[in-house]
Amino acid sequence: MGELPKNLDIVDPLGEIRSYAKELWRRDGAPSEKDWTDYWEKAEAMVVGGVSYGAPSGRQERTVPDVTSSPGLTAGINQSENPLLSVVASAITKELDEHEAMCLANILRTHTLTVQGVGSIEPASNEAVAAILSEVAREYPVELLQQHGTGSPDFRSIPVEARQLYWSKKIAEWSAADVALSNADRNTVYRLLDRLRSESRVLAIVG
Repeated sequence: MGELPKNLDIVDPLGEIRSYAKELWRRDGAPSEKDWTDYWEKAEAMVVGGVSYGAPSGRQERTVPDVTSSPGLTAGINQSENPLLSVVASAITKELDEHEAMCLANILRTHTLTVQGVGSIEPASNEAVAAILSEVAREYPVELLQQHGTGSPDFRSIPVEARQLYWSKKIAEWSAADVALSNADRNTVYRLLDRLRSESRVLAIVG
């Protein structure tokens, strides 16, 4: 995958709306009689109200609060023990939905990162990627939450081993499907790559 042109403004409005809708559903207590699509209209209004697509200077910053902000994403991560997870958590700054998780998995499995003080980190194995997603991805089936009897929409209430197993299965599904990336997928991949490149410890990303 080539370098993203620095003057190219990537926009993934449907992905943003989907992410907002799913978060609104969770914040409403993840009611079983509804799903995230019931919150699409409200999520769309939030995104449209905070984004300008026609401004001459390019896309403007959202003025609405980021409902997925997670300042504690890097808490408890030991940089020396898991430098890749440390870099990823610091770069993305907020928990990912499933679509973003799929795109991050694509990056980590196909790119080599050069990290200050660590050196070259080769493309990660499926198991390593699943372990990273278990710490930074928030989207899980309601059935998995219910299976562990938490009654909470917080993904961290699911045991880490179960989260890793879930993502291992998802990665296997994505690999088996072998579907070409859509335009929305590419936009999200480029956005996440841009985030990773902006992390001060990341010296280079090649893939």
